[in-house]
Amino acid sequence: MNVDRRRRENGAGDGLSEGERTELARLRRENAELRMRCDVLKRSLALWVEDSRGR
Repeated sequence: MNVDRRRRENGAGDGLSEGERTELARLRRENAELRMRCDVLKRSLALWVEDSRGR
């Protein structure tokens, strides 16, 4: 095993282990998806309120 890979796996460098970096990437993707869903719901609610007031 080379030194760079061993350092990455042991968390040297950025302070995160390989597993933590993997989890961080997954959580960032999940966070982006949840933000997008929240934005869609807010826009849908705004359209629904606008439509219900217009009738």
